Amino acid sequence: MSAHKGFTLVELMVVIAIIGILSTVGVIVYSTAQQNGRDSRRIQDVQEIQKAVEQYYTSNSSLPVASGTVNADSLAVLNSYFQASVVPKDPQAASYKYSGGGSCASPKYIVCGKMENCSNNKCNRTALPADGCDTVTNAGTLLYYCVGP
Repeated sequence: MSAHKGFTLVELMVVIAIIGILSTVGVIVYSTAQQNGRDSRRIQDVQEIQKAVEQYYTSNSSLPVASGTVNADSLAVLNSYFQASVVPKDPQAASYKYSGGGSCASPKYIVCGKMENCSNNKCNRTALPADGCDTVTNAGTLLYYCVGP
């Protein structure tokens, strides 16, 4: 009898299945790492916006009166408080939200960014407060990272 050299069809299919499983796990891990990286950037940006609002308040004894998307137009009064006068932008198409300087009992504001992955207790809000006075009750799934005074 002659010995056959090579692999059987079953052996090849097992190897292909193992490669497929490993590549799927790799893609999932890579995707999660990207989400966590963008979320870390969002947390840093929200904290940077918070610092700019605090510096503005220290200089002017009032908060910027605005509500909505944080960009160069909506909070132009804060531009000089950012590094290189550049307002932080979300790593993706989303935007940061600011609400404050309105009719709160004391100077209050809130700055929020929507997270992609709320694992490790990164998120602390279920919704954005409409009045800037931080009056949201947390009932439901946490989606936002928010800071205030």
